[in-house]
Amino acid sequence: YLQERAASMPESPAVLTPEQQFNYAELLERVETCAADLKEHGVGKEARVAIYCESDVDILVAFFALWGLRAIAIPINVTLPPANIRQIESEYRPDMALCADTSATYLPPDVPIKQLQQNKERLHLTTPEPSDMAIVMFTSGTSGIPKAVPITHAMLTANTSSTASRLGLTKDDRILINTPAYTTSSIIHVLTLMSVGGSTVIDRQFSLGATLIDQIDDYNCTGFGGVPVHFRRLLAALENIDASAPHLRFLMNSGEHFPESVIKELRQRLPDVDIFCVYGLTEVAGRLCILSPDFIDQKLGSVGFPLDGMEVRVLLDDGKEAAVGEHGEVYVSGNNLMSGYLNNEEANQKSMTDSGFATGDIGYKDEDGFLYLLGRKDDIFKVGGEKVSINVIEQAITGFSAFKDFAVATYENEHMGEVPAIFYVLQENAPDDWKKQIRKQCRASLPKTHMPADMFEVEQIPRTSSGKVIRKKLKQSVNV
Repeated sequence: YLQERAASMPESPAVLTPEQQFNYAELLERVETCAADLKEHGVGKEARVAIYCESDVDILVAFFALWGLRAIAIPINVTLPPANIRQIESEYRPDMALCADTSATYLPPDVPIKQLQQNKERLHLTTPEPSDMAIVMFTSGTSGIPKAVPITHAMLTANTSSTASRLGLTKDDRILINTPAYTTSSIIHVLTLMSVGGSTVIDRQFSLGATLIDQIDDYNCTGFGGVPVHFRRLLAALENIDASAPHLRFLMNSGEHFPESVIKELRQRLPDVDIFCVYGLTEVAGRLCILSPDFIDQKLGSVGFPLDGMEVRVLLDDGKEAAVGEHGEVYVSGNNLMSGYLNNEEANQKSMTDSGFATGDIGYKDEDGFLYLLGRKDDIFKVGGEKVSINVIEQAITGFSAFKDFAVATYENEHMGEVPAIFYVLQENAPDDWKKQIRKQCRASLPKTHMPADMFEVEQIPRTSSGKVIRKKLKQSVNV
């Protein structure tokens, strides 16, 4: 993609950040000079190179330079606790650590360290084979130590081209994201836009409301890719400001479950903006299912159909196909599925089955075959013998104006066992009777079994770099 765009549209913007902007020709030059430097230092085919960089541009340059040498990129989230970083390194030991600052404390103690630099000369990049491993991505690890996912160039190409087609992207499109470049979501966004000659804006500031609208407008973005918390705050800001983003044509949710109430309000406030509901997995190199805006109203809450070459099934505990509307675990198969986690036979035995990849997500299909998700297996539990869904509770709370941010998680109650609770960050101007209001709102829309047993105020809702709630940390905070 990069070489083709640099040849056909060299002056067109490719990647923009608050600090730097590169057109396709400039980005290719930087990549080729970096690749020349890496080759001088022995990096070649199948070399495993871990990327310890904080700059999004540095991360992207490292990706492309390594791919141009047919090496394997292992992006590291340097904000993880040191123990987690060491665990990742031990799972898939790199041959070299690539960094921008050799004095950084998170660098591995026993791996050759190379500073990301440019050579005076440019190296013409080698085209990788489709079967070559491109990246080793690590799952976000919201419930434990991340698992290593091998992603080939064939997987990246299939996912990005199919996603671009489903989204109807053109060279005039520009998407704003605020997830770091080392995440699966971000690299797929970048490659998807590159596949059509568009551009990507990466701004890591956790954009809130009016700021987000300003960013979309300032960068002339046609699209925004985010998670539900972004859209909730965007709606809150739209109530209080006279804001507009004239170039905006689509919003794309690709993180956690997209609450139906948020979708409805977005449709009311931004009627001319398309909404894509997306279901993705690192194990399939990014996107898996996409719901077209054509169906957003009549199939509210669905994530649509899988991408070309992929199949999604909903199976019961006994392995039988679930009936229409019947809840079961989502299984995935197809050309774009990984071969299995690296160095993790235990995880592979649980996940890589004869029926396909067991995602751990619970969902169902309607009479037209549209997929609906109810949450993770761990997000569905029993209270008094009846199943309770965290997503159902969160949908009932979404839109409650007294909360700046919130999440629902379970904790172990001494008398009642596992029960749901609301964890919240309160607005500064919250009314005195907000607790009475939230209880009234829950009683009006939730069955008795789903009523939150307690509420806990926290300084912030812990999230992964892609914006997903880390419920394990919330549960642990109750016992602190």
